[in-house]
Amino acid sequence: MPAAVLIAEAPSGKIIFSNRAARQGTERILSQPVPQELEQYRDLHDSSNFKMLHPDGQPYEVEEWPMTRSIRSGEEVRDEEIIHLLGDGTQLWARYDSYPIYDEEGRIVAGVLVSRDITEQKRAEQELRESNRRTENILESITDEYFAVDRQWRFTHINERALRSIQTLKGDEELTREEVLEKNQWELFPEFLG
Repeated sequence: MPAAVLIAEAPSGKIIFSNRAARQGTERILSQPVPQELEQYRDLHDSSNFKMLHPDGQPYEVEEWPMTRSIRSGEEVRDEEIIHLLGDGTQLWARYDSYPIYDEEGRIVAGVLVSRDITEQKRAEQELRESNRRTENILESITDEYFAVDRQWRFTHINERALRSIQTLKGDEELTREEVLEKNQWELFPEFLG
């Protein structure tokens, strides 16, 4: 299985299972084997060899870790993204799912964590955002009126000069770019149809 899987006992946090992907990922990120207990992640986190961060860059405390929440409160965590910041400044992204495991009496006896490395996906998304920003800057720098429509005649792009012209034609200085984009040009200007 390419995803990393850990199983920890509750409430102790003792790690009782880790698959090969979890062991390899831990070696890559921490340069050491999978810790024996969840609590040992706190020591590693505090040692500054690595940090766990929220996508907004705020520190991610061990108490917030999906597995910790699952074995303490029974929370089911789905698609939570965490940044692993390594000592050399490298950022690795992972998506986590975590679930409690119950016994016959309904007590939480363990938790299972599944983690997938999404670093390449995040890099590709960032490159796409940068490419879109560059394209947007180029299109905005055109001094003539410029707009683009798709096959259904919906506005897909409009620069500031073209927006001002549309505002003038419609007699609506408050008309925003967002109100124009994705609108069919014939709905916006039915008088020009045909």
